[in-house]
Amino acid sequence: MSTSASDAQLVGVPDDATILKQRRRQQRRDRWSVLLMRIGVIAICLAVWEIAVRAGFARELLFGQPSRIARFLLETFQGGDLLKHTLITGYETVLGYVLGVGLGCATGFAMWWFPNLGKVFDPYMTAFNSIPKVLLAPIFLVWFGLGIGTKIILSFVTVYIVMHMTIYAGLREVETDLIDLARSFGARRKQVFWKVVFPSSLPWILSGMNVSIGFALTGAIIGEFVAANQGLGYLTLYAAQLYEMSLVWAAIVMLIVMSLCFYTIVIALQRWLTPWYSE
Repeated sequence: MSTSASDAQLVGVPDDATILKQRRRQQRRDRWSVLLMRIGVIAICLAVWEIAVRAGFARELLFGQPSRIARFLLETFQGGDLLKHTLITGYETVLGYVLGVGLGCATGFAMWWFPNLGKVFDPYMTAFNSIPKVLLAPIFLVWFGLGIGTKIILSFVTVYIVMHMTIYAGLREVETDLIDLARSFGARRKQVFWKVVFPSSLPWILSGMNVSIGFALTGAIIGEFVAANQGLGYLTLYAAQLYEMSLVWAAIVMLIVMSLCFYTIVIALQRWLTPWYSE
């Protein structure tokens, strides 16, 4: 005989709603405790770093100093220089990322739709993926010049190959039993794609988008290393040549902030599109 919610309260047994509330409160407490521990780890590392430099165990010329990094961040941000370099790198990264994700998804799905096309081009994609993208920088520099186009293309190429390989691998992992079941009910190829293949590949797409954030930034920074007079990559290289390591770290901090913003957007998109897959 089943026990109702009111009977469960009378005998001191929590009902399902109470258990769910308790579980959510515990999850919130766990998230806050993890966040506080992460902040604590950063604070301890920065404190040890600062003390080591002040005590003379490490040279600021070689390792930088957290207090000077904070001062560089404040001064250059107020002056507008750091914001200008950050916006330029952000523009290159966003454009390369969006183009790379879009075309990577398109070609990945095209190779599933046309299996023979996938069999022909998959070895070439694998070989292209094995090439260090930094080697392409001089070629793109000759083709697209010293402008912003070289940085965008490098970011795009780096993201594109990662997205293509990830999506194509994910499509090959879709259970054939589900596809055969859909076809047995009379589903056409287009219906199989939208009802079975595409939903099954969503976790792979979002995973590829997540991984591609770092690759997009890497492509843009490599382009700025090769030839640029603006951007965070240029600022990092310029500061390193002057042995201003605190300024180098200030630029790196801005890159970290930028990547965290990208990561937050992708995670939000993942929770919205695949709530059953995301925690």
